[in-house]
Amino acid sequence: EDGSSNRIKMSPSMLGEGVLVINPRDNEDFLQDIEVSGIPLLVIGRPGTINNDICYVDVDNEAVGYQMTKHLLELGHRSILFVHGPEDYTISQDRLNGYKMALEDFNVDFNPGLVLNCSFTAEGAYTAVSNYLNSTSRAATGMIVNDDSTTIGSLNALAHKGIRVPEDCSVICGGESTLVKMYPTPITAIDLHHQQLGAYAAKMLLDLISKTLIRVTHYHVPFELNDR
Repeated sequence: EDGSSNRIKMSPSMLGEGVLVINPRDNEDFLQDIEVSGIPLLVIGRPGTINNDICYVDVDNEAVGYQMTKHLLELGHRSILFVHGPEDYTISQDRLNGYKMALEDFNVDFNPGLVLNCSFTAEGAYTAVSNYLNSTSRAATGMIVNDDSTTIGSLNALAHKGIRVPEDCSVICGGESTLVKMYPTPITAIDLHHQQLGAYAAKMLLDLISKTLIRVTHYHVPFELNDR
């Protein structure tokens, strides 16, 4: 898929015996093309609403968004910046829903000005967070960032403004990785158990190919929050 609005025509010979798609956007048309081809298809991440009849493996990203927000709320934060990815990715939509649910449960008003959309890159997050910090005289005291690259970009933006972590701002990363673990400041992060997720996805796709799995199946891998 080329990232534009143009759909790529795919024949069974192009797709092989099975297809594994990672991090879908909402309502991806090309997923329907694969389904029509008859080739077994497995998605890592929740497909959009028009593709809810596709097998997928994921974490419950609404729960991830909720637990990250709840953790900061329990620490006393009431102004929490949410740095998430492009709006059309289902992971971004689900985690934002979880964020909103946690705020509601703690009787904190949702402020759309605290939600920053950016690309899943360090550069995109750095720009988004820097623009936010330049536009306010009272920065949020908590920050949720959806993945490791955007966390590094966000941390760099805070550092360049002289905002200390965790003294001035508590930060949670939505996807633990070696990049986050090696960062000089210990960062609280969600362990998504990527190896378990990938292994289960591969097994499910092989089961679809061999027809030992036929029914549409949705499987959620457990996650945990590592508080640092």
